[in-house]
Amino acid sequence: MDALTGFRFMAIMVIIISHLEFIGEYEKIGLFYKTYIHNATLGVDYFFMLSGFGMMLSYQKKSNSPMINGVKDCIMFAKKHVKKIYILYLISMASTIPYYIYMNITAWGGGTSKTHY
Repeated sequence: MDALTGFRFMAIMVIIISHLEFIGEYEKIGLFYKTYIHNATLGVDYFFMLSGFGMMLSYQKKSNSPMINGVKDCIMFAKKHVKKIYILYLISMASTIPYYIYMNITAWGGGTSKTHY
């Protein structure tokens, strides 16, 4: 599991470095950055793949099952993790929707702005 954490760290570093736009302006490393590092989709995919694999290993250890067997175990794993993620998703949506409604109203001249004819 520690080796997976090391690989995840490397993937995260590629993602972080890909967001440092100013590196592309340097003459010596700019072309390398723009060609290989700037688009970090491979790092993101690799990170999610390793994270999912790590979650599955953790689930196996907690359930005292040597292997995930069949569709039933996969569905139980998915239910447990979707429930955990979906609650956070709903909380985030509920906390940001009022902000976007307010910004949309004020952007179109509504709200507290006064119109002079």
